[in-house]
Amino acid sequence: NIVSNEFSIDQGSSVIVVITASDIRGNDVRDFTLALNKTLHNDGKLSNINNITSIYDIYSQLLLGYTSVVHLQLYQTKNATTLASNIEFGIPSTYVSQWISLVNSGSGTIDQAQLAAYNSQAYNSSWPIVSSQTPAAYQTVAFNYLTLFYKSWNQTFPATTYTPLQLFVGAFARAQNVTKGHPLLATQPSYYNITLPFVESLPLDAQTLSLFVSAARFFNIYGGGSGIGCSNNNCWNDQNAIRSFAINTVAQEVNANSVQLTIMGTIYDLGASATSSDLSSLGLQILRNYNMLTYPVEPSRDVYSQFASAKNDTMLVIIDFKTNGPDPMNSVPEIRHDVGIADIISGESPVVYVTGAPAFNYDIQTQTVTDIERIDPITITLILVIVGVFFASLVAPLIPIAAIGLSIGIAFGLVYLVGSYVTSVHYLVLTLLPVSMLGAGSDYCIFLVSRYAEERRLGRGKKDAVERSVTWAGESIATSGATVVIAFGTLAFASFGLLRSVGIAVMLGISIALLVALTLVPAALSLFGDRIFWPRGLGLWRKRKLVGASYYARAAQFTAKHSKLVLLIALAISLPAASTVLTSQTSHDLIGQIPSSLESKNGYNIMSQGFGAGTVTPTYTIVRTPVMLVYRGQINITALKAISLAENSTSMIPGVSKVYGLTHPSGNPIPFANFGQLNTAEQQAMIRSMKPFLGSDGKSAMVWAAFDSEPYSDQAIATVAQIRANVNVLKSQDPLLASSTMFVGGATASVSDLATSSGSDYFNLTALVLVGVFIVLLVALGSVFTPLRLIFTILLSISWAMAATVYFFKTYFSVELIWILPIMLLVIMVGLGLDYDIFLVTRIREYVAGGAKDEEAIETAVERTGGIITVTGLVTAGAYGTMMLSQIPMLQQLGLAIFIVVLLDATLTRIYLVPSIMMMMKRLNWWAPGRLRRVPIRPEEKLIPPIPLKTTFGVIAETSAIIGLLTALYLDYSNNAYLQNYVGRTTTAILSGINVWTGVILGVTSFLATYFLLQDRSKLKSSGGAPNRLRQWAGKMRIRPRKISKIAPTISGIIPGLPSMEPMPASPAQGTTGTIIEAPSKPAPTKEQES
Repeated sequence: NIVSNEFSIDQGSSVIVVITASDIRGNDVRDFTLALNKTLHNDGKLSNINNITSIYDIYSQLLLGYTSVVHLQLYQTKNATTLASNIEFGIPSTYVSQWISLVNSGSGTIDQAQLAAYNSQAYNSSWPIVSSQTPAAYQTVAFNYLTLFYKSWNQTFPATTYTPLQLFVGAFARAQNVTKGHPLLATQPSYYNITLPFVESLPLDAQTLSLFVSAARFFNIYGGGSGIGCSNNNCWNDQNAIRSFAINTVAQEVNANSVQLTIMGTIYDLGASATSSDLSSLGLQILRNYNMLTYPVEPSRDVYSQFASAKNDTMLVIIDFKTNGPDPMNSVPEIRHDVGIADIISGESPVVYVTGAPAFNYDIQTQTVTDIERIDPITITLILVIVGVFFASLVAPLIPIAAIGLSIGIAFGLVYLVGSYVTSVHYLVLTLLPVSMLGAGSDYCIFLVSRYAEERRLGRGKKDAVERSVTWAGESIATSGATVVIAFGTLAFASFGLLRSVGIAVMLGISIALLVALTLVPAALSLFGDRIFWPRGLGLWRKRKLVGASYYARAAQFTAKHSKLVLLIALAISLPAASTVLTSQTSHDLIGQIPSSLESKNGYNIMSQGFGAGTVTPTYTIVRTPVMLVYRGQINITALKAISLAENSTSMIPGVSKVYGLTHPSGNPIPFANFGQLNTAEQQAMIRSMKPFLGSDGKSAMVWAAFDSEPYSDQAIATVAQIRANVNVLKSQDPLLASSTMFVGGATASVSDLATSSGSDYFNLTALVLVGVFIVLLVALGSVFTPLRLIFTILLSISWAMAATVYFFKTYFSVELIWILPIMLLVIMVGLGLDYDIFLVTRIREYVAGGAKDEEAIETAVERTGGIITVTGLVTAGAYGTMMLSQIPMLQQLGLAIFIVVLLDATLTRIYLVPSIMMMMKRLNWWAPGRLRRVPIRPEEKLIPPIPLKTTFGVIAETSAIIGLLTALYLDYSNNAYLQNYVGRTTTAILSGINVWTGVILGVTSFLATYFLLQDRSKLKSSGGAPNRLRQWAGKMRIRPRKISKIAPTISGIIPGLPSMEPMPASPAQGTTGTIIEAPSKPAPTKEQES
């Protein structure tokens, strides 16, 4: 927030255009970049752009400064040259001009006396002219030089007499000899070549003296009015000669090359009165006509490296947006369009990528829409096929599709309102919401339709079948839906925005799906009745019964016989699975979750290769001081020393490659301590360099640290921790920093904070969802133990799925799970995975309440719900499994994990593990205190004597003692570093010997054992072995379904009626095989039935 408000930087709002070429310094990249800059500035749709910066903007600023400075230097040199030439050659020229006038005024032969008079008169008349043309500081120099010339001039007349023509014709040649010497004489007379020795003896500063000497050597006097042209264009008063001398003089000072010499000539030709506009236009002309290899200026290496890679093959154009404008993400398509236009305008086509946070968001949302367009049709097709095959109907699958389709429309409307008025909605909601609703919501609809079909096969009328379906299946659906709603609802309390938005959105969606399933689906069943099973129908005209047992019946029988073995195998598999999960590393690389096929990701990779990922995504420390750092053109040197201490200290931290700040604006220190010794222009330039790192209030400073590692790696997160620890050290070292507020932020710091908060989130959300689900199940099922068992078994399934997901992605993709996946998977699956357990347990409770024993009720429930639960599991697993078709790795991981959990829970866990535990617990399955109990106490249970009060108190005391001991051990552990290290080493040593292959071996062994045991059981049945107890009991009853009320009367206040315990006749849609015989229409009641 501070960075956004005080430094005018909206973190994550910059779009970066990455340009690659074999050499980005050439004309092709220059033309494209300048065309792109112009196109972006002229695009009316991009009014929210605040600034566009590239290396050419830096060159443009440098060229403007260069043209201004060179123009000033050239004309300062030109003025100094004019002064020097006027003194060195103008004074002799003035003298000669006066002397010629005197000679022309005479007539006849001129003797020495007359000549001396002419010389003296010329000397006297020249001085007023020379004095008026010479600055006051050079009056003495001019007078002395005129006198020296006069004396030397007098010595150049050896003859006794001269004619006026003789004197007139050679006057300027004579002056040339006096000033520069005779070119043909090897030895010059003492009165020749007087100018250079005189100038070299002047008491001038070194720079001025050097120019006077150079001018004395360069210019000549001859030609001035004599009709003799200057050779080599070096006449003292010739403007071209002065131009050439000034340009060459400045060029020598800066060691200019030929290109710079040409540019200096262009700058000189602007004239002495050139305006800043003229100079700016010339700077842009130089920018367009030359390139980075030939520009007369170049930025510092630190500045250059921020825009161009070290290999000169990658260049960045940074586009910043207004903080109060439209979302920059919406501008990405237009920017990419302008890139194409720049290609056309420039005639160049370099490889260009548009990246940055807005481009990431745009590409991912676009990819999400593409994923939805691919995933949702496949999900719907899976539902149509699976449900259609199960019911052998073309109409039945349309009910869940229509119901959930309506629900999704309503849910997205609510999500829009939430996103508009409550909180932001993450783009992953677009994928997770419809998938979750299609998976869970379809289960609810299918379960209701299946129960209706079952009731109709049992002989009930349509109305009665609908009522009983809603009563029993509806209760289990409502219970299941409540757990899912609670599970997703807990995500709303997460500290991470993604989890919050997903939790709120899916919670609303599942709630809508639940309401539609419990209202619209029963209404459809009442309206259309058996016609929804067209064309196969229900086959009510034939009442049949299977003689051969189905797979689910054999599985139930096996579980009843080997319940302890099943439980032990499950626990054995869970050990290596839990080990794999606990020892696996999670990734905090959010960039890694972006598909590599996206332009923004490719651009980021290119940018990271050229500049280093740590440079692209820096970490910053904000220092809010109580004093002004810069104020009204002055700096607070004492305060800046404290800031410099922070910058230098940060640069010494391992993992930090470069530091930028107020005293290191380009990465290198500036002499801020000598600020008072600088001239005004230099002071202003220093303050301008500080501005990017100075807050708008003048009291805040930013220390910008670039890392030498990936910004989301564990190494970078560790470096952030060291920077934060260094803040405390700095506060103890400097009084100003001690009174300042210091924050460490940036992308890496944000991920570090999220990683820290995820631990507390994991604990809090887990506790919240487990407690919430337990309370719902306690009230709905009327049992204390069964909810605990449900949670236990789903946690086992989650551990297996997590281990499989970790192994799969680590082995085949060499990637780690994203750090939020465990939280999402645990919370989601605790709610979603309980569906199938609840469907089974409510059916078992239904039979137990009807009078069946636990073993009989469990076997019958497993057999009768086997097909429908497997089908609903396939639907949900398929729905979430389609997320693996997404290009987003996090969705792939989440889809695979939920796919595995649902399949395990709907098949193995529900068929084997759940019945095995319930077989062992028996009466504890339905125990609950007081009115919470939903299953009446049986007569035989009343014969069991109550637990003595003494024993109860003993157990309570013993339990309290154990809890107290464990609490003491925990407190000691949390404050004992040695114990923590010892426990950590021991745990690591134990877990290192357990890997996922152990689980695979145990799993394969257990499944093989199960298979052979079931085969043996099947052979026993086929060979005439004793049938199971449930079939014996059902065979003795031999009643019609509608007569069940005579045997199991309704329990008041709980249920309106109970189903028959007769095995369900085979349905063609179920695909069951076996010998089918016609059931007797009216079996005679037996004594057991009468009793």
